[in-house]
Amino acid sequence: MRNRMHLALGALAATLFGAATHAATIIESEAGPARFKSLMTVENGKAKMQSDPVNYILIDPSGGQFLYILQEKKQIVDMNAALPADPGRSTATAAPSKVKLVRKGAGPKIAGFPTRRYQLFANGALCLNTYLSPEAMARSGLKEFHADFARMQARQKQAGRAAGMQYTPCEDAQDVLAARYPELGLAMRTVDAAGQLRQEIVNIETGAPVAASLYLLPQGFSRVTHEEFLRQMEGGGNAAQEAPAVMNKGGS
Repeated sequence: MRNRMHLALGALAATLFGAATHAATIIESEAGPARFKSLMTVENGKAKMQSDPVNYILIDPSGGQFLYILQEKKQIVDMNAALPADPGRSTATAAPSKVKLVRKGAGPKIAGFPTRRYQLFANGALCLNTYLSPEAMARSGLKEFHADFARMQARQKQAGRAAGMQYTPCEDAQDVLAARYPELGLAMRTVDAAGQLRQEIVNIETGAPVAASLYLLPQGFSRVTHEEFLRQMEGGGNAAQEAPAVMNKGGS
């Protein structure tokens, strides 16, 4: 009887443990010349990105969710909220940039994966050098996530143009490149035209156990738009909290 009870409790514990954890891909990156560290955890099409100990980003590209979580302020900033039209901005549509991606041969191994070096041009000017790895993309299982994210970015940019936002040719070119990540590979390292590091993946871990609650929104937080958040920063002089950089701008 005691043995049967022990086995039953063991089975229950295994079931509960399996329900409470998931296997995810964890990507460790470094950005900029100072090599600021960040972690991105991706599982079932959702991601959590953390580059400081307190605040973080939650992303669900297929659902159009791009949220910046401010723990100390207890706020959820909707980075994907539609921008209001600005009468003072020109809404003239710029001519499409001429984008060219040139393969330059094999690159070095980065985080243990072979890479291919590409140069990205817009209107004849070099935007960046990037090192892509199809093997890393396949190993990490992020093709669908990157495809969904590229589509979400395209919708964001369309809304931005409608509100009068202007984009540089290189910004347009980087979005074209991001849409091709599923085909060409994971961006393992990106260097700008001046030779400065923009981002580099230093480690990829697959099958990592993570809590099922990792992507849940915190309870009791107020929700604000990106525009409201920026107004708060301007009004409060809080320069320490900056809006998060958009992912996939020639990076990861």
